Formats: sequence, C-alpha cells, structure tokens
Amino acid sequence: MRERTTTPIIVLEQATDPRVFYPDSDPKLGHDLVYVANSRNVLRPIVRDLLPPCRPRPRHLRRQLGGLIDTSLVVADHVPNDELRQVYSSAAIVLNDHWDDMRERGFISSRIYDALACRAVVSDEVAGLDQFGDAVVTYRDGSELRAVLDQLLADPEGLRARSQAAAAIVRDAHTFADRIDVLEREIQRTATEIRWICGAVERSKEGVTNP
Repeated sequence: MRERTTTPIIVLEQATDPRVFYPDSDPKLGHDLVYVANSRNVLRPIVRDLLPPCRPRPRHLRRQLGGLIDTSLVVADHVPNDELRQVYSSAAIVLNDHWDDMRERGFISSRIYDALACRAVVSDEVAGLDQFGDAVVTYRDGSELRAVLDQLLADPEGLRARSQAAAAIVRDAHTFADRIDVLEREIQRTATEIRWICGAVERSKEGVTNP
C-alpha cells in the first residue's frame, strides 16, 4: 500500500487481551492437538492437510464441520470466549491456518495472538510469523505438517519451553495496550505535523518565508 499512495501508512496488527488469554490448563480438556475455527462449510486448510490418515489425529475440533470430517472428532459447536484459554492451554499444540486472501496479503490470524498467550502454535506459512520465533512452527504441506507434529509431540519439555516463550512474547509486545500505544504515538506525531503546517501557513501569510 505504501507503494500505491502518498498517504502515510502504518501496520496495526491484531493483538490479545492478557486478562482473558493466559496459561490456564484443565486436565479434563487435555489433548495432543486442538483446532478452534468456523469452517464456513468448507474443509479448512490445516484440517485438509492433517486428515486422513495421519497420526496423531486432532481430538478437540471446535465448530461443527458437518459432513466434512469424522464427526467423532468434533467436540462442540461453540466455545465461549472466556473458556477458550483453557481449551488452548490444555492442549500440547494449537493448530492454526489462514484463509487464502489473508495469507496472500500477509494478514496474521487473530487466533495466533490469543493462542500464543496460552500455548505453542503450528500454522501454515504467512509473512510476519517469524517475529514470534520458535513459538510458531510453520509448515508448507501435509507431509511436512505431520512430520512437524510428530517431532514436537515427541519432545514434551521442548513444547513446554516453546509455550512459555510464546506467552512471554505476546504479553510483552502484542496486547491491545501495545496497539493503543502505537495509535497514541501516531496521533501525537500527526498532531505535531499539523501544528507545524498550520504555523507555516500563518507565517507565510505574514510574509515570513523561513520557519
């Protein structure tokens, strides 16, 4: 967009609320993999890449995917937002994917920020995910996804370390408070520029050419 307009552009990423999303596991919700998403009546990319016949199979899919996958894998049609952190925190890995238009334009899913506040994430590749370091492991196709999951699940200690790092990264730089700071800085910068321009205009009216 910066190449297409002279209007100043900043990127304001998605974020999470650390009062809502934080590590909070419940053994009753424990699974190797969790995927929380609305299918919009299509087979989501990471589900398509994972099923079948790979192992391990995701056992905590949220939102009804009627007729698209084995319904025994669907645990519930809906999860309240204030319970979502426990679903994320109780899994070994949270799965994530992006709609094609988001991936092509580099828009990172809001799920990334909420899930990372609780647990390590495996996701399809999108520009910008490298800012989260090892907390987000990416894959390119189904075979690579299965290999990545096998490797991660074979190292529980490593997964815990990734999850701890993930929570710290999000808490330190990706909360809504951080986004408000960005907006405030931009408002102050713009206000300063406007004051300078207005002053220059007034001075020019008075015949002063050098501000």
